[in-house]
This record gives sequence, C-alpha cells and structure tokens, in this order.
Amino acid sequence: MIFEIAIPFLALGSAAFLICAAIPKLRRFALSTSLWCLAFAFCCIAVVIALLLVTTGFAALHELFHRHSVIDLSNSGQTPWAGWIFIIFSVAAATTGATAITAVHGIITRRLTLALFRLYLAVVSFGVGVVSFAFVLLVFINLLFDLYFVVPVTIVGLSLMLLLSYTCFKNASQFRGSYPERFPVVTHEEFGFDRQRPA
Repeated sequence: MIFEIAIPFLALGSAAFLICAAIPKLRRFALSTSLWCLAFAFCCIAVVIALLLVTTGFAALHELFHRHSVIDLSNSGQTPWAGWIFIIFSVAAATTGATAITAVHGIITRRLTLALFRLYLAVVSFGVGVVSFAFVLLVFINLLFDLYFVVPVTIVGLSLMLLLSYTCFKNASQFRGSYPERFPVVTHEEFGFDRQRPA
C-alpha cells in the first residue's frame, strides 16, 4: 500500500524529535527535523499519486486515440531511464515541498507567544509519544491480546507520554530559535526572549 511509505518516516521523525529534545543544544531543531521527516513522507505520497494519475491519464488517452502519445509513461516499467526519472523527480519534489513546509512552520512558530507555543509543543510532543509508543507495541505484537501485558504497558506508556509532554511544555523556550527581527508579531516579553538568554 502506498501509505506504507510514511511509516519509516514517522519512525524517523519521532526518533529525531526525541533525540533532539534530550540534548539541550539540539532542542531548537527538534520540531523542524521531525516535521521535515513527516512532510517529506506525505509530499512523496502526494507526488507518487499525482504521477500515477498522470500515467493513467496518458495510458487512457493512448487507448482512446489508438496512437502513441508524445509522453507515454504507461510503459515506464520497460524503460529503465523512465523509472530513474520518476524516482529522481519524486525525491526532488518531495524534498522541495518538505523544506518549504518546514520553513513556513518555523516562521509561524517563531511569531507565537510563549504561552501558545508551550501549548503547541505540548500537543506535538504528546503526539510523538503516541507514535513512539505505537512502534514499541508493534515489536510485541504477539502479546497485544494479553491483558496482563497490555494494561501495565499502556499505563507506563501513557505516563511517559504525559511526562514528555510536560517536560517539553516547561522547557518550551529552548525549542525555538531566536527572536524574529524581521516582521515580528509578538513583543520580546511575549516571545519569552529573556528566558532564552544564556545565563
């Protein structure tokens, strides 16, 4: 299934967030790194679906008019170079899309008040915890129907998710970059500027 493309990038994004959140000097990269992985997966899926629709369209036109189309992707499996073009274009388009999404996300989050950013980060970190917990459960998929395993593990997992969310909430000022000097929307105090200065 095409949406299985997203699974490794979800795992990579969650791991990147957790690693960056654990290292104080890398915390400001946690959101952008994990978002880039997630955005790349969904941009890649969107590009692949779009190319498949175009391929199907060209094949339908070819059948309809009984002639060879100028750009015929229906036989791309028989020509190796067409497959490489397909892969290179998909990766390039997905990379561009993911980078643009991450850049816009960074612009927006740096213009939120610290209170709003705290709430946003708490929700995101809880979501990362849910995804990480789901991947851990997949390792023990054979034990998922055992209540003696599922109940305590779920309680521990929920506790860890809440702890992660609370920790990120308390240290939110470390998770974004410097105060935006160009087109600022919030004041230094609302941004939490003084809390980001090194002691």
